[in-house]
Amino acid sequence: MRWQIADIEYVQERGTLTSAAGEVVLEPKANALLTYLCTHSHEDLSRDQLMQDVWLGQIVSDNAINRVIVQLRKALGDEQTPRKFIATVPKLGYRFIADVKKLEAKQLETAAADESNTKQRIGLMMLLGLLFVLVLFFLFRGNTPDSSNSGNQKLAPLSRLSNWQFEADLSDDQQLLVYSMSLDQGNVLHLTNLQSQSASIVSNPSGDAYAGHWSHAGDKLVYQFIKDGQCEFHQVSMLDGQPQPPEVLQTCVADSYTTFAFSPDDQILYFVERQGLYLPYEIFALDIEQQNKWRLSQPLPGSLGAHYLDVDPGSGSILLVVESTPGQSNLFVLDAADNSFEKLFEFDYRISSAIWGHDNSTVVHQGKHPSYELIETNWRTGESRVLVSDSRRITHPKRINNGKDYLFTSYLNNLDIIIEGEESGSFNSTVMDYLPSLSRDGQRLAFISKRSGYSKVWIKGLDSDELISIEPDDTGRTFYSLEWSYDDRYILANTNRGVIIFEIETQSIVNTIQMEEQAYAVLWSDQDRLSYSVHRDGDWSIYQADMDGGNREQVETEYAFMKRESSNTIYLDQELNVVLESGELLGESNGFQCTRPLVRKQLSVQLDGDHIYCLDATERANLLRWQAGEGFTQLPGVLEGAHYYSVKNSRLAKTNQQNAYSDIMRTDF
Repeated sequence: MRWQIADIEYVQERGTLTSAAGEVVLEPKANALLTYLCTHSHEDLSRDQLMQDVWLGQIVSDNAINRVIVQLRKALGDEQTPRKFIATVPKLGYRFIADVKKLEAKQLETAAADESNTKQRIGLMMLLGLLFVLVLFFLFRGNTPDSSNSGNQKLAPLSRLSNWQFEADLSDDQQLLVYSMSLDQGNVLHLTNLQSQSASIVSNPSGDAYAGHWSHAGDKLVYQFIKDGQCEFHQVSMLDGQPQPPEVLQTCVADSYTTFAFSPDDQILYFVERQGLYLPYEIFALDIEQQNKWRLSQPLPGSLGAHYLDVDPGSGSILLVVESTPGQSNLFVLDAADNSFEKLFEFDYRISSAIWGHDNSTVVHQGKHPSYELIETNWRTGESRVLVSDSRRITHPKRINNGKDYLFTSYLNNLDIIIEGEESGSFNSTVMDYLPSLSRDGQRLAFISKRSGYSKVWIKGLDSDELISIEPDDTGRTFYSLEWSYDDRYILANTNRGVIIFEIETQSIVNTIQMEEQAYAVLWSDQDRLSYSVHRDGDWSIYQADMDGGNREQVETEYAFMKRESSNTIYLDQELNVVLESGELLGESNGFQCTRPLVRKQLSVQLDGDHIYCLDATERANLLRWQAGEGFTQLPGVLEGAHYYSVKNSRLAKTNQQNAYSDIMRTDF
């Protein structure tokens, strides 16, 4: 049976979807579900009905149905909202809303001819594409890891659910898989027995569980648990293969996210921790039996510090990922017995995680941001090769105890920009479009997008067809904030590798300013001068500099941050309270209770003329507005689901998460 679904031809017997974009082959269950949807188009179908007619009465979880729905939506190109094919019917199930018709014999002949022509065009496009890729390869091979000897890439999913899954770890006997999973009430620790396929949640579901990690013997599991601002390390013991209720192992710092690793004898637990939100990470050891905690000898903390670790199960050597300078990572090896360390390898870009390879002369790590590759680097020779290339981003690699394979999280996160409550589909892509910044006159929007595979600045005219992009000077930067100059001529960007100034008219980079310390709240303080803050020894300091990076000087020593418009200036004190230029403190006494003044490295308190905006401390989705003589106004629900926002000339732009997918994958070399 053949069906026409919008502009897609569906062949039921072969399980294929063919369109101008090419051919997609469905998995058996997805094929069965699509056939059922075609025969029941425009009908409300309950989950029970799908379970009975498609799963033939087999008892399956909602996650199993969700997973197949996600597969079908991806195959049909229906991942954006509003849906074009499969609509969700709240509290019931789904409805197939696309127009569907069976293809008759004459239509089949026409379709076959069209298919032949399509295949010829696709073949020509593939040939041209191959030639283009070869040209790019020879042009850029000197700047990328050598993948010529990476072998045949073999991948298999360990866990593929509709929920967000991350930070996986597999027991040494390869039977027990643990990972964090996002539910409505928080992040829980999910345990799956890969042999029996039994699954359970082993953490308290009322908080957030992270960084699950197995002991080498597989008799205990540790993870970090955060609830109501309190942090604890929990331990789950395994008895006859069954997880026992978690026990508190150690208290920790709630503003710190850790990585665990056991010593080879499972007696010592190593972890990273920072003592405050803006302080660098350091590595500590915990004697589990004696409950003694101590700091290991390590490089002097700076920037992000020692933020990731791994232990070689044979030698016990500790691999430590250290970021002492913003945007650059170093690998150190620590000897816990001698309490000594030495530098192992230096990257010219930032990596968030690295582990020992199966060969102790190699390390395995993510590629350059946004990390579509898993790379093996020989730290002795400096040679690198690509182990895995993925269409989605790669994070949290772990070794599998078989001498050859690894597991990791593969994910895709789609953020869209919404302006004044209306989503603009004219510029949003199917990946991350974020960090919206409205020009001073409110007529143009600057934002960051990964639509080209890496982050670059895009400019969109809100009342015109203008859509241009400006290339960064490299492809591995993480952007933290964007701000237009007072005359809307320049864009000021804070990144993990310094501050970039873009000129709009010439679509070029005016200057890149390197920072020895991480800069926060990088903003314009004058037409050709910028301000930024650094955190040092527990206090904030405000600095100013010229556009060329010169004449740097510390200003306003009593304040932590400064935000200036041409006619208005506000400050944040060391307790991060909003202070007017007159010295008046805005806070609980006058109803202006702000929260999260920093979102990543961006200042979330904004100015629009004489209006001050901030995030409401009582409700995250609300925005607060304050004006002299009028007091504060609560704008309820305007930031529902938003990560970032920008207000100019009473125009609001914000980012919303449209969808997110993640799988736990493993290599199979």
